[in-house]
Amino acid sequence: GDTKFVDGKIGKALTFDGSGDYVDCGSDLGLDFGTGGATIETWFKTSAVSGALVTKRAGTGFQIYVLSNKFYADGAGTAGVYSANNVNDGAWHYGAAVYDRGGSLLRLYVDGKADNTVALGATTLTDTANLNIGRKLLGSAGDYFTGQLDDVRIYNYARTADQVLQDYNAGAATRLGSQASGE
Repeated sequence: GDTKFVDGKIGKALTFDGSGDYVDCGSDLGLDFGTGGATIETWFKTSAVSGALVTKRAGTGFQIYVLSNKFYADGAGTAGVYSANNVNDGAWHYGAAVYDRGGSLLRLYVDGKADNTVALGATTLTDTANLNIGRKLLGSAGDYFTGQLDDVRIYNYARTADQVLQDYNAGAATRLGSQASGE
C-alpha cells in the first residue's frame, strides 16, 4: 500500500498499512551524528505488536521502534532499551530517544516523561543507510509500521528532559483547524 496523509495529532499525519509503505528521506550528511549526541522524537499511534518508526541503521546508526508492544530504541553499540509500558493501545503517544554522550546513556521518554535508560555505547551514530520512516534497514529490510506517524523531529544534540517535555506539551495541546496540508 501507499503512505497517505490523514488527520493526525498535529495537522496531517502519515498513515502506514504495514505492507511495504515507508518514506525514504535520503542520506543527508546532517543525519550522521558521529560520536556526538542526538535526539529522535515523534508522535505515533498503533495497535501493532511491532514496527519501525524512524531508522538510519544498516550497521552502526540508530533506530526507534514499537517492538514487543513497547517503545524501543537502540544504536551506537547499545543493547537497546524498552519502555516500561505498552504503547500499542491505538492512542497517540510521544516517543523520544535521547542519545546522551555526556551522560553516557540512551534515554527513553514516553508522553513527555522519562521512562527508561541504558548505557550508551561508544560506537558512532553515523551509518551509510538512508533515513527511513516506517521501515527498518538492519538485516533484511522490513518490519513495516502499521499506524500513524506525525511530527518526526531529529536533533543533532541530546535534548534535556525539559526540552522533550516542551515538545510533548506543544503537541498535546488542543488544536483547532488544520496546520498542514499534504493532499
